[in-house]
Amino acid sequence: VIKMNALWSFFCDGTLTVSCSGKVRENAPLLPHLGLKLTMPKEFENVEYFGLGDKESYPDRNKAFKYDLYKTSATEMYEHYIRPQECSNRFGVRYASVENDAGVGIVFSAIDKIPFCFKAIHYDANDLIESKHDFELPETDKTVLNIDWKVNAVSENSELDVPKNSRNLGDKSFDFGFKIVPYQK
Repeated sequence: VIKMNALWSFFCDGTLTVSCSGKVRENAPLLPHLGLKLTMPKEFENVEYFGLGDKESYPDRNKAFKYDLYKTSATEMYEHYIRPQECSNRFGVRYASVENDAGVGIVFSAIDKIPFCFKAIHYDANDLIESKHDFELPETDKTVLNIDWKVNAVSENSELDVPKNSRNLGDKSFDFGFKIVPYQK
């Protein structure tokens, strides 16, 4: 579906820069999102981000939010729906960090001031897909982070469900990146 080049640049201070470019196959279906998923131990609970918030926001659902620095947790970031589904995305993020109570964490920042999408919750896509109801979600020992170049719109309006619509991830080429910096307070 995707042919991609990824350049991972490691620096002496622990900084990692990720640069990705590539093409999506012409007849590929719409992608739900395009980016990087990281799984960390559950104790990485404390979340801070500068972007549109303080609730979930998407390309088609962000006008009611303002840019600000928000502090929350991976537990609080999860949006509860009766039937588990895609949720909790933060749109237009320029900076995000996740840390544990000991002050050990990771900072994600935009390269060239190009914002990204971000979420940190205790479930991955399979946990959400395999649970029919919110109360059936499994107890997990992880914090799952998504750093995405773009995510698809969530509207169910069929007029929006076309690749040419700018609110959908119908792009056939991409070029994005971000910086990851570990820290300890």
